[in-house]
This record gives sequence, structure tokens and C-alpha cells, in this order.
Amino acid sequence: MEAELSMEQKFNDKLNNIIKANLENEQFGVQKLSEEIGMSRSQLHRKLHSINGKSVSRFIREYRLKKAMQMLQNNVATASEIAYRVGFKSATYFTTCFNEYYGYPPGEAKIRNPLTTIESDQTLIAEKGSPRPENIVILKKNILSKRMILANTVGIILLGIFFYFFYQNSEGNNLGEANEFVIIDKSIAILPCKNLSDDKENQYFADGVMVSIEDHLIKLEGLRVIPQTSMEKYRESTMTIPEISEELNTTYFLEATMQKDENKVRFIVKLIDARINKQIWSETYDRELNNIFTIQSEIAKEIATKLKTNLSDSEQSLIDKNPTNNITAYNLYLKGLFFHKLGGPENIEKSLKYLEKSIKEDPEYALAYVGIADIYLGWMMGGKLYGKDVLNRVRDLALKSIALDNSLAQPHATLGVLEYIFEWNWEAAEKKFLIAIELNSKNATIRSKYALYLHFLGRFDEAREQINQAQLLDPTSYHIYSTSAIFYNRIDNTEKALEEINKAIEINKDIKYLYWTNFTIYLLHGYYDSAVEKLLYIFGRDPAKKLYIDTIDQTYKRSGINGVMKRLIDLDLFGHKYNSPYYYAQVYSFIGDHDKALSLLEESLELRISHMVNIKSDLYFKNLRSEPRFIALLEKMGLNNTEPNNNPI
Repeated sequence: MEAELSMEQKFNDKLNNIIKANLENEQFGVQKLSEEIGMSRSQLHRKLHSINGKSVSRFIREYRLKKAMQMLQNNVATASEIAYRVGFKSATYFTTCFNEYYGYPPGEAKIRNPLTTIESDQTLIAEKGSPRPENIVILKKNILSKRMILANTVGIILLGIFFYFFYQNSEGNNLGEANEFVIIDKSIAILPCKNLSDDKENQYFADGVMVSIEDHLIKLEGLRVIPQTSMEKYRESTMTIPEISEELNTTYFLEATMQKDENKVRFIVKLIDARINKQIWSETYDRELNNIFTIQSEIAKEIATKLKTNLSDSEQSLIDKNPTNNITAYNLYLKGLFFHKLGGPENIEKSLKYLEKSIKEDPEYALAYVGIADIYLGWMMGGKLYGKDVLNRVRDLALKSIALDNSLAQPHATLGVLEYIFEWNWEAAEKKFLIAIELNSKNATIRSKYALYLHFLGRFDEAREQINQAQLLDPTSYHIYSTSAIFYNRIDNTEKALEEINKAIEINKDIKYLYWTNFTIYLLHGYYDSAVEKLLYIFGRDPAKKLYIDTIDQTYKRSGINGVMKRLIDLDLFGHKYNSPYYYAQVYSFIGDHDKALSLLEESLELRISHMVNIKSDLYFKNLRSEPRFIALLEKMGLNNTEPNNNPI
């Protein structure tokens, strides 16, 4: 056992020394480490995971964070300077990672008791002289005993503080004054704004202003903001604030009502502490409509003050920055957002028209440009529009948005999706995603898009880390849960895959593709009875397909699952849609007609069907992976050089 520990310790030593030598190199990552250690990405992942249960990227990041903690507690430099010294590309992203790992921001490292951050694991102890394993155990015990004493002491103090403030509040003291103690959890959710205007169509304006306030709050360091996508389900909910708080794991809520009448607007906002279910701040804003941007900035700053969040100069500047100075353009943009959120072909068309009108009013409105780019990109992915002209149109719109406002993360993510889905330029795409995350590390949608990119490359452990982050940021997004289910399905964790897809369906029962994902999970893991049951349910929900229910049921009883899949082909289920060659390739591959499946994939490649980026990780094609024609497809797409970093099925 002692020799085994020594071998593991030597391996950790070697990894630590390599990372240490490249500590300030922000480009140093999983690929570089695997090259220097002389192992493939998958080999390194398996070995490291077997030793301490960590992915390679997490191992590197935690090493950097521990080094940063040493520097911070020794007062080597400022937090921003240290961020770059330990290889982070931005101080903001460093702060986010540090806060997630230690539970508090870098600025508090100097005032925290060093005992809480002593490096007791083998990875960093090894650097200090590689003590014998028994000495490591003794050191851990000493640290744990000290931590227990410290934790008990702190716990008693905090308990006393809690009862003191609870007593003060129960006696009827002013809550705004009574809550002047240190805030531990800084997380906030913005409830859907209630439109009290006579014109009920003004709801688009109320919702849009809340999105703008959310965008301001996201810029505040150390504040977790639940996006409006997660809050929509509570618009008509009868749940109490504490119940929603428990569901979202959120401490503070912003509640607002709006009245809009011609050029006048009134907002009444309340900040609520869900822990005690009490209002801790309220304000009424009666202003001219053209002062709407000032209202948004003032609300964000007031919340920052109440939550003890110190605004940096850059944060102050970003909050004060207006997206446009043209109120008409802003109004049109909000209408575009509203219809885009509603979804469906007709609403998306309306959204596009309003965004185009917005640009006509203000040709320098950066957000409107990327909004249009995303609509066109969605149409390309769905096959409504395709071709080089459309692709160039999307690229030009995103680049125009960046040129007008280089602080926006969204257009960089749009370019990232464009680069890998239609250009198969994987390296360029990742650069775009990393820029987007650096600009806005709290955007769940961007992290979800980056997670899919990593998944398509076969970098499954990194994809899981990103989708986990996305779920924390947007805890009730059906799309993120569905993506998570697909990831679990790929690594053969059927139980978790089904758990995640069922959560997605529970959140939104009207999304058709969620049920198809559910069907696919059962199908690809051999649960054919359940798969057919889900298929019949899908057909039962669609009036145009109800007539096929008996046919499918009888076919399964007579010819088994292969008979059902052949019947789906006979029924021409996918029609002549742009993506249908890829879907039919999946079916033919499943039933064992490899030649037909490969021909359809080759056709999909020529058409540059967006789904082709999925072929490396698509379990429908697991029996094709050794076929020369399949390998040739991977080579043409630049996917042959990427090696999965999880065990394949």
C-alpha cells in the first residue's frame, strides 16, 4: 500500500511540477499537460480520475487557485495581478472560480483564518518535500482537529448573532437597519414584473426592463443572478417567496410593478430577504419614459448597496452605460425580445421585424444586431435558410455588434456556434466561446453552448463541468436539463439521463423534442418496451400521427424494435425536411444497414447539415466508428484528431 501511495504521489509531483513551470501561461491546459506528461488526454483523465476523482481541467484549475490563495495570504500582489500570475485570462473569471472553490471572493483571503485554507491534500504537500504517507495522515488529522475547534467556535458566534438579529426583528425594529450584518450568500432572482397599465400589451415593456436590470446585476462581482428564463414559470405561481427560494437556492428577490401611460412610467420595486420573508428595501420611481435607463441603473446600484457589494469603477461604468440613447429604438428592441421569447415561427418573424425596425431607428444599437444574427443562425440550424450568403450575413451581423460594443459576450458566442457547426473550425470556435465566457461568466446559455461544443469533440468531462455551471446559473431551464441528459446518456449513465430528461419535461411539457430525447435514451440502451411506450405517447400527442399508434403497436409485437424503426422509415416520418438525411442515417445505422447509413451521412456532409457536428458522440453511430467511410467523414470535419476524455461505451 505504501509503494502504491508513493507511485501516486510521484505522479502528482510530476503533474504539479509541469503546471508550476507553466503557471503564468494562460494557454496551458489539458492538451499541453497531456503532451508534456507523455499520455493521451483520455489516458491522463482515467489515471488522474482513478487517483483523486478529478478531471484534468479541474486538477489544473484547483492547482492555480491554491497557488493564488498562497499569494493572497502572503500579500504578494493584488487579486487582479495574482489572477494573471496563476494563468487566468481575466480577473473576473478568476474571481468567479475562486469564489466557487473557497466560498468567498479573493478580497477576503487576507482576513480569513489561514487554517481554513491550508493545503492538506497530497498534490501540494508533495511540493514541500514529499513527506512519508504516515506524516500526511498526521498533518490531515491535526488540520481537521483545528478546523473542528474553529468551526464550533464560529458556529456558536454565528448562532448568537442569528438569535440576536432574530430577536431584534421580532420586536418590530426597522428591518432595513436590523439587517446591517455581513451578508453570506449573495444571490438574487427577479420575479416577473406585473404590468398595472390599462394597456395590457405593455407587458413586453415591463419584462424588457427587468431583463435590462438583470443584465446590470450580472455585471456585479460576487452576485449570482437567476435569469429571467428560470423565473418565467413563477409568473402565475401561487408559491410563496420562501418556497421559490428553496427551489432556486436563492436568498434575495426583486419584486416590481409597472404602470406606463404615454410618456410617463412608474416602477415600484421591493427587495425581499427570503430567509426571513421580509422586505428590506422599497422605492417608487415616477419618471419620464426617456429616463428609463437612469431608473435601471439606479435600481442596480441600490441593490448593490443593500447587498454590501462594492462597485468597482469598471462595474460602475458598465451599469451607467446606455445600450442606446434612442427610446424608440429601445422600445422596438424590447418588442423583438418579447416575441422571440414566445417562440414559434410566427413570433420569430415578428421578432425579426421589430429588431430590424430598431436598427433603422438607431444604426448603432449593438444588441439589435446580434439579436438578428441569432434568429438567422437558428433558421440555418433548422434548415429554413442555408448557404454561404446566409452564413456571411450572420457573421457580419455579429461582427458589427462587437464593433459597436466590445463588452457584449453574446455575439462572440454566436460566432463560436457559427464557426464549429457550419465551418468545422473547432479551434476558432473555442476561442470565441472563451472570450464570451470571460466577458460574461454568469451567462448560462453561453456555457450551455460551449458545453455542447466540448461534447461534440468528445471532451466529456469538460462538457459536464460547463453544463453543471449552467444548471447552477439557470436552475429551471428545460433546455439545459435536456442537454445534461444527453451528456449522461453518452457516458452510459442511463439512470441520471432519465432523471434529467424527466426534470426537463416537468419544467415544460409542451416541448416536443424532450419526448424524443426520452425515447432515444430508452432505445439506445436496450429498454425497448419503454422506448415503444414513449413513441406511442409522442404519436398520441400529435393529431397528425395518432392514426399510426395501432400500426406501431402491432409492428412491435410482431417484428420487434427493428420492425418499428423500419416502419418509421416507411411512414416517411421526417418528410423532406433539411435535416432528414441525418435522422434517417440514425435509423438505418440502428437497424444495421451500414451502407445506407453512411451514404446518408455523406449526403448530410455535402449539405453541411448542422446535426453533422454530433456524429462523433452520437450513439446511433457507435457501430460505424471503425468503418473507413465514417473515419473519412470525421477527417473532413476535423474531428478525427480529438480523442474522448471519458471511457467510451
